[in-house]
Order: sequence, then C-alpha cells, then structure tokens
Amino acid sequence: MKKCLGILGFMLFFILQAAAQFPAGTKEGGYTSASEFLSNNPQYKSDFEVIKRTRTDILMWAGNDYKVETKDKQVKTSVIKKELWGVFKKDTLYLNAKPLTGYAWYAKVEVYGKYCFLKPEYPFAKGVQEELGMIVDPDFSANPGSGLGGAIGGGEKAVMRLPLIYNMQTAKKQVLSKTTLLALLEKYPNVKARFEAEPDMKSEATLVKYLITINELEK
Repeated sequence: MKKCLGILGFMLFFILQAAAQFPAGTKEGGYTSASEFLSNNPQYKSDFEVIKRTRTDILMWAGNDYKVETKDKQVKTSVIKKELWGVFKKDTLYLNAKPLTGYAWYAKVEVYGKYCFLKPEYPFAKGVQEELGMIVDPDFSANPGSGLGGAIGGGEKAVMRLPLIYNMQTAKKQVLSKTTLLALLEKYPNVKARFEAEPDMKSEATLVKYLITINELEK
C-alpha cells in the first residue's frame, strides 16, 4: 500500500509540474479579480513577498499555506488580506483563500486553466461546505475524522487541505471529486468513458489528470 501511494504521489508531482504553466509575460503583482488577472493588468504592481508557512505556525494560528507581505508602505496589510484576489510571483499564482473556504492567507494554484486546482484550508463551517457542494457529494466526506472517535483535534484540523476547483471565468468554486468531474465530462463522452475505466477514479492523481484534460479541451 505504501509503495502504491508513493507511486501515485510521484505521478501527481510530475502532473502538477507540467500543469502549472501560465501565459508568457504574465506580470508579477497583486490582482483584485480573476478578470484583472486574465487581462494581465495588476492593480498593485508592488513587489510582494510570498512566504511558505511552517506546519508549527499553521497548527498554532490556522490559515493557509502561504503568507503574503510587501515592503511597499502604500499597500496595507488589510489590502493583502481583504482586497486582493491573488498575487502572481515567480511564475506562480497564489489565491487569497479567505473568500474560498473562510480562512486567512493564500493557497497556491497547482493547476492553471479555465478550471484551477488548489488546496486551501479545509472548511468545517456547514455553510461553506454546502456552497462547495461537499454536503451533497456522495463521493466526498464532509466530516473527515468523524469515524475516528474525535481523534482529529483542532490543531490537526488546521493542517487539513481541501482539493478545490476554481472556475476562472465564473468564479464558481467546488470540491474536486469523482462526481464533479463526471459532471464536467458530460459533453466529452469519449473522455468520460476513459475516466470511468480508470482503476481508481477517486485518487487525486487521476482527478487532476482529467481536470488538466478538460482544461486543454476548453482552451
């Protein structure tokens, strides 16, 4: 089992490396909306610093994996936390995850296209779970750890991450799952048939692979 998981993780790493490609010439800076990013016109052209947070920091204070700062005194922390939609830095896009799952700081976009893939902090608020389609998704547990006798404590919950799809055209956000992909593949019956023939339709590597395929088809 460990060997199998290792192979899947290895495959996913290379899939993500190939998928996180952004248009040449994308400008670094802070964007206030997806449309602003698509037009390559950041409202904030400051030099932002993106800092990978440690596990200890996340366990203590919760929030997402990346903290954003700038030495530009014209850009207040409140702008970074509340106004910015995302920050593009060194060929990587980081989305403000507060509007996504309700927690502070930023999540890295691992797959870019019409449907972006990222992993923000896992939401436990029922309203957010409903908005993301987690409650009604038969292939996704909205209550991880519920069968562990409460073994997952508050701190450990802070490091849990949600596989999420973000639609760059509509701003719709939904959990990445077998059910979600089957719905997206309805208009591509041949690809859907290949997906249904996969030995493990629920593995993250498989789901991401077909999300990338959908992005290629909808360019």
